[in-house]
Amino acid sequence: MSVKALIKKFTPRWIRYQLYPFLIHYPRAFKFYFFNHFIARIPSFTLRTLYLRKIIGYSIGKGTALHMNIFITGNHFSIADHSVINRRCYLDCRGGIAIGNNVSISPEVYIISATHDPDDPEYRVFGKKVVIDDYVWVGAKAI
Repeated sequence: MSVKALIKKFTPRWIRYQLYPFLIHYPRAFKFYFFNHFIARIPSFTLRTLYLRKIIGYSIGKGTALHMNIFITGNHFSIADHSVINRRCYLDCRGGIAIGNNVSISPEVYIISATHDPDDPEYRVFGKKVVIDDYVWVGAKAI
């Protein structure tokens, strides 16, 4: 029996609507937390790449280097072959980020693909995909 079916069977309706989203989203959030606070600080390109490919499910090309202390959040990220993301970069992938071949992203770059609408009374999040084409260099501390 699935977790969803067990919750539906044994819990009152008002608890279900609060508990079920937590149980569904918590494992994914924990994977990001574990990467950003532990795996990203280990000096191993291979370990970081394998974790993002196999555990998180990102598409990462051959020969790609992900340096230490990068911070990634969001579900929609892909990077092609022979690209580099340097140390202390922040990648907000909620709206989606696609990076092409032979791209060099310098240290402390922020790539943000989602924001809030300040004029919306409900302050909803909206985002658009950020696409960085082939053979691009993004300078240090760019936003």
